[in-house]
Amino acid sequence: MNERDPRGGRPDGGAADPAGDRPDPARMDRIALPRLNPWLALLILVLLGFGYIGLWGWLLGGQP
Repeated sequence: MNERDPRGGRPDGGAADPAGDRPDPARMDRIALPRLNPWLALLILVLLGFGYIGLWGWLLGGQP
């Protein structure tokens, strides 16, 4: 009933990917960027926040 063509075509006989022979120009613009662990990113943001608060406390001459 829903027999797939072993070569990857559609059941109605059409081509699986009509643009498959041509290279995709937009694909060259996509660069796989490295991902940062979300927990590590959160830890870095929290530490930066504490550092920001500590810097202002030091600059404003906090109470000893």
